Amino acid sequence: MTYNAASRKDIRTAEKSQVMISTIDREVIAGLMSVPNGRHWINERLAEAGVFRDPFSPDALVHAYQAGLRAIGVKLFNDVILYAPDQFIQMIREAHERSAADDARINANRASDIRDADGNPGEYDEFGRWVVDPDASEGAQPTQ
Repeated sequence: MTYNAASRKDIRTAEKSQVMISTIDREVIAGLMSVPNGRHWINERLAEAGVFRDPFSPDALVHAYQAGLRAIGVKLFNDVILYAPDQFIQMIREAHERSAADDARINANRASDIRDADGNPGEYDEFGRWVVDPDASEGAQPTQ
């Protein structure tokens, strides 16, 4: 049977179908965003889709692919903002905490690998550069 946009019956059927789809979307998004693993999963999908970056590429095919992927991500983003705005903020906080913990772990590993000639670890200077021995310009050796 074909859809007739002039038929009130077909319009009501389409509206009921859309309400059912919206209800399912809302329940799925709310369910995912209600638990930490679900929020992490949503955040990963948004990042993979490139929602928060420009899809531009000088290669037209790459650009088209990235723009299409981003369009799907933007749809998911809009659903999350519509159905779970408070959990979205929590998701961003959790992602920031994971990122900060990863950065701290990487910096700790880096700091433990770089030592001066006497075996002392280095430190960051006021410009954020890693300095093994602020008084000596050489002598940094990775530990074996």
